[in-house]
Amino acid sequence: LLGKIAYFEGDYKAAERIMQKLCKKIPEFTEARIWYIRILIALEKYDEAEVRLKEEETINSSDWRIYYQYALLAGKRDRMDERLSMCRKAEALLDDGAKVYVEMADMWIKMGLRSNAIECLDKALVVSHDKQALEELKAFLESGKDIL
Repeated sequence: LLGKIAYFEGDYKAAERIMQKLCKKIPEFTEARIWYIRILIALEKYDEAEVRLKEEETINSSDWRIYYQYALLAGKRDRMDERLSMCRKAEALLDDGAKVYVEMADMWIKMGLRSNAIECLDKALVVSHDKQALEELKAFLESGKDIL
């Protein structure tokens, strides 16, 4: 959290030190690794950021945030084709994330927790391309018509 605060306050050097230590101390902490890359981009350490992104992609290729960071880096390097490609990869992963939220909504409904299900559908709506189907499902649940 301190690293993120330093980042948002514009103290990128402090943020870098904090995240670098955290990445060494807890190498399996994905959030810290991704934030460290974000900080490297802010510090214009593009080569190091790209190396770390490639490493991250080999161990965590299903995380949309990696491709978003790739897109940011490509934008800084004025590589618009790569930027668009990486945004599309991130978008595809986000759309898959919507399916997870729908599954969770189904689980909550089966457990009788309607408000949790609706909350999951709200999250799915944020990341999904197929908003109409999700809005219809949410409206159906909110109406209570599924209750016999």
